Amino acid sequence: MLNLHTSPLGTCGASSLSRPSCLSKVATGKVVHLPKLAIVSWYGVGARDAGERVRLEGLTSEFARTFDVTWFVLDSREDPWTEADVRFPPPDVGVPYRMPRSAYLSATARRMAIEHYYPAGKKSLRAWVTDELSALDPDVILANQPFAWATIPDRLLSRTVLDTHNVNSARLKRIAGSLGHRWPERALLARQVQLTERFEHRYVEASASTWVVSDEDKDALPRSSTVRVVPNGTTLLDLERSFLGEHESPRLLFLGSLGYSANIDALRRLSRAAQASTNDFRVTVAGSGPESEARELCARDPRFDFVGRVPDARAAMADHHALVAPHMQGGGSRIKVLEAMGTRVPVVATRVAAEGIGASPGVHYMEIEGDDWIERAIRSLRDPLLVGEMVNSAWALAAASEWRQLSIEACFELEDIARARRE
Repeated sequence: MLNLHTSPLGTCGASSLSRPSCLSKVATGKVVHLPKLAIVSWYGVGARDAGERVRLEGLTSEFARTFDVTWFVLDSREDPWTEADVRFPPPDVGVPYRMPRSAYLSATARRMAIEHYYPAGKKSLRAWVTDELSALDPDVILANQPFAWATIPDRLLSRTVLDTHNVNSARLKRIAGSLGHRWPERALLARQVQLTERFEHRYVEASASTWVVSDEDKDALPRSSTVRVVPNGTTLLDLERSFLGEHESPRLLFLGSLGYSANIDALRRLSRAAQASTNDFRVTVAGSGPESEARELCARDPRFDFVGRVPDARAAMADHHALVAPHMQGGGSRIKVLEAMGTRVPVVATRVAAEGIGASPGVHYMEIEGDDWIERAIRSLRDPLLVGEMVNSAWALAAASEWRQLSIEACFELEDIARARRE
C-alpha cells in the first residue's frame, strides 16, 4: 500500500527525542512504503472505561504516523475509534470469541474452574488470523493481550510484541492470598497459577518483546532481556472539578469494569467499610460489564448509587470529590488512578491500587489503611490546603506519563523489530 504520511518522528517532538525515525523518513511530497504493522487486538474496542481499551488507544495514538497499520479486532462489540484499516473475523468464525472463565476468576472462587489460561479459542479463529497475517506479511506485529497473542502462528512470533496489560499469575496469587483457609479453592487456584505461569514462560520466550506496565509486573515474569516496562499513561485534562464544601456530603466515585474480579472484590471492601461508617456521604458506582453483583452490593446501602456505564469517565471523575480505589487484588497499574490524577481529582486508594505509577501515599493520594479510612478520607477532603497540594503533586506525576510521548517511544522498539526483519 502506498501512503502519503509524513513521519511524525521527524515533525512532532523531535527536540524531545534522542533519535530520528529509522524507517519512515520521507521528503516532502514523496510517496513512500511505510513499514507494515499488524495489531491483533482483543480489547481494541469496547467500553471506554475498560483499562485495556484505554491503554490500547493511548499507546497506539502515534502509530499511524510511522506505520502502515492494519488492525485485526477479535471482539467486534463496537466500532473501533481508529480510522486505520480494521478487519473483523466473519460471523461463522465465532465472534464474540469466548474468553476462558479463568480470566474472570471471582475473589469468592464461585466461578473457579481448572482451565488453562491459554485461550480455548476456536481453530477457525486461529486459522483466520493465520491467513490474514500471511497475506499481509507485516514487518512487525503487536498483540494487545495474551488472548490475542495466542492466535498468532508460531512462525510469526519472532516479529511479535506482546503488550500484557497485566501479569495474570501475580493477580491470581493475590486472589489466593485472600482465600484464607478455604483449602479446596486455594488448591484449585494453585493449579491455575501453575498453568498461567507456564503460559507466561512461553510467551516471554517466543516473542520478540514483552511489554509490562510496571517494575512489579516485570519482576513477576521470567527474567529476560526482552521484557521491558512500557508504563500506563494518561492525557492531561484540566476540567473544572468539584470542591467539597464545609457542610456538603462528599461524593465518591467507584469506577471499573464490573466483569473483572478485582473490581468486584474492591467494591465489596468498599461496601463493608461503608457499613461500618456513620458518616454522611454518597458513592457512585460506575462501569461497564455484568451488573448483577454490583447492583446487589449497592442495594444494601442507600448511600450507594449504581449508574452503570458512563459516556465520559473523566467527566464523571470531575463531578465527584474523589475517586476511590480500595483494591487488594489485580495486577499492572490502575489507569483510572492516573486518569483521575490527570484530571485534578483527588484519589483515595490502597497501595495495591496505586502501585506501578511511582505514586507515594500522602503525597499523590490518600491511602486506604485501617478500618476507619472513610472517616479519615472525608476529613482530608475537607482540608483545601491538603487537597490542593496533593492534587498538584499528582498532576505533575501524571504529566510525566502522557500517552503521546509513550506512544512515540513505543514506535522506536517496533521500528527496531521491523528494521531487523528488512535487513
